[in-house]
Amino acid sequence: PFPHGAASGTVAMEEGLDGIPGQLVEAFRGSARDVKHARALIEAAEAGDIIGVRQSLHELKRGMLGPKGAQAALVTALIKGHVGVAEALVASGCDLTPEVFFMACKGRGEARLLAVDWCLRQPGVDPRAVVPDAGSPLTAACEGADDSHFLMVAQRLLEMRADVNSEPSPLAAVCRAPSGSARSVAAARMLLDCGAQPDGLGADGLTPLQTLCAADFSGVPQGDEGGVA
Repeated sequence: PFPHGAASGTVAMEEGLDGIPGQLVEAFRGSARDVKHARALIEAAEAGDIIGVRQSLHELKRGMLGPKGAQAALVTALIKGHVGVAEALVASGCDLTPEVFFMACKGRGEARLLAVDWCLRQPGVDPRAVVPDAGSPLTAACEGADDSHFLMVAQRLLEMRADVNSEPSPLAAVCRAPSGSARSVAAARMLLDCGAQPDGLGADGLTPLQTLCAADFSGVPQGDEGGVA
């Protein structure tokens, strides 16, 4: 499902897709032609400029903007937390695919919380859907378990029956995040309380305990309440 071809992303796309699995980045860059015509749309989406987005969408109606370019703009808007822009893009016919939702779950801060909450309210969005070679929305979210809004994001996904034992393991993803903080510990406890298997394998083939044993805690502040000790 992912086209692999020559591509050249805009600055907005490069920043917006940072940290996302390579095959998904390549897929949502689309063709060089898509990116060229999507430039103005993506920049408007990053800025939260709904008027600019609507103006750029005229190109889509004329067949000048490929679907991957439009989805790249949708990903950018969601990562920035611009749900109004996302609403306009979806209303114009841009698909809110499992890959787009997966990427939204990899955002940060309040922007991610806004994006995930909005996505879960849209028809057809499945919090249990697994993106091949990448993982589930919950796994994507757990990679940012050190984030200030993570627990609210995870709770929202779990309320919608996200799978705590999807593959790769969300718990292993939590243990791969900067560990030793109260946030990471609280995240692990939440997943375990919801039935997460403690021996589930992460993307690297390691269990949560193996991941922790291999971690470098040198950057963890001494006396961090609830940290690994």
